[in-house]
Amino acid sequence: MNIKVLQELQELSPELADLKKHHSPVDMPIGYQKELFEKIKSDLPQNPKSKRFNLPILGAVAAACIVMIAYVSLLKPAPQVDVQKEVYESYVLENLEEYEDILVDDQEVESWLTRQLDDIPESELISYLENNLDQLDLNFQY
Repeated sequence: MNIKVLQELQELSPELADLKKHHSPVDMPIGYQKELFEKIKSDLPQNPKSKRFNLPILGAVAAACIVMIAYVSLLKPAPQVDVQKEVYESYVLENLEEYEDILVDDQEVESWLTRQLDDIPESELISYLENNLDQLDLNFQY
């Protein structure tokens, strides 16, 4: 197929076909790449010390700093908060209106439960307990 293309090129444009025959894919003088590299190298400023940071060393220094900061912060004891029981009691007594809903008298709860249980027939209560025995917390203490 390549021969057919070359023949067609010869028929259409003999001068172009003649150029194609004499063209070398690598038409570069010997030593050109080495000379180009040397020229580029000579154009660069000659600085013995690089201003760039050495990335591995910079990473190691950063990691060491982080470890040291973490170590020092973990060594410091947490501030001790010494709040006496009296402080809590005084706060609750000062703000008793806010806590009235939470504070309930034990006798009041017991009397309410007794009244509620008196209204339920004993057979229904026993049936309920037997059906829900696996859900009951037998270690509950009141």
